[in-house]
Amino acid sequence: MRKLCWVFLLLAAPAWADWVLVYEIDEASFYIDPASVRKKGGRLMVSGLQDLKVRDIDGAASRRAQAEYDCANARYRLVSLVVYPEPMGRGKILWSMDANPDGWTTIPQGTGVEVFLGIACTQ
Repeated sequence: MRKLCWVFLLLAAPAWADWVLVYEIDEASFYIDPASVRKKGGRLMVSGLQDLKVRDIDGAASRRAQAEYDCANARYRLVSLVVYPEPMGRGKILWSMDANPDGWTTIPQGTGVEVFLGIACTQ
C-alpha cells in the first residue's frame, strides 16, 4: 500500500468526471479521468481518484488529485489533493491542499504509477 499510495498522487477532477479504473489493490482502487489527460512536450497533467476500500484514520473514503508527470525523467509532482468522506469523491470536503510546484518525486519501480506512466507516455 505504501508504494501504491503514490499511484493516487499521479492522479482532482470534477465530481462529474468519467472515471476509468486503471489499477486495483486490496486497499484501494485507482481511477483516472481520460478527458483530463493533457500532454505538453514530455509532460502529462492527469486528474485521478483513489477510492479506499476502508476509511483511513482521518475518515477519508476517497481522494482526488491532479498531478504532473515528467515522462523523460520518470518523475511526478502533486499539483493538488482533495480528501472526501464518501466513495468516489463525494461528500463534504474533509481537507484539501495545493502542493509545492517544485516538489518532484522519482517514480518508484514496480508500482502502478510506473505502469500508468509507461502506457501514458508512449501514447
